This record gives sequence, C-alpha cells and structure tokens, in this order.
Amino acid sequence: MEIKVACCGAGPYGGSKCGLNKFELCDNASEYLFFDGTHPADEVHNQFAKLLWSGNPDVGGPYNLKTLFEE
Repeated sequence: MEIKVACCGAGPYGGSKCGLNKFELCDNASEYLFFDGTHPADEVHNQFAKLLWSGNPDVGGPYNLKTLFEE
C-alpha cells in the first residue's frame, strides 16, 4: 500500500489540487492510503469498519459493535 503519496492530486506528495488543473489520478485507489490530501481511500474505511465491528474491545470497548448488537 502506498502511504507517502495520495492517489489524486499534484505536488511532491500528490495530495493537493485534486480535480483542479494539472493533477494526476492513480489507476487503482485501493492501493493508496489516501485518495487526496484530506480523504482516506476506500480500503482505510473498510479496515476501520472491520475493526469497529469485530475488532478487539480495547479499540472501542467495552464491546465491539458485533457483540453489542448480538446482545
């Protein structure tokens, strides 16, 4: 996973001016940590949702969401 450069944008880290003049867009956003300079890519949201749903209760304790909804 690319963690230093954003999928969409310009500049040294590809995170600025996404959608404006002279920006680059990656071919596969799922391989990037950030879509642009502000927004995490889809895979980050997927991992976060999995962590909240069934992750260790220490993350969002005292229960994860799966346990909370099953009770």
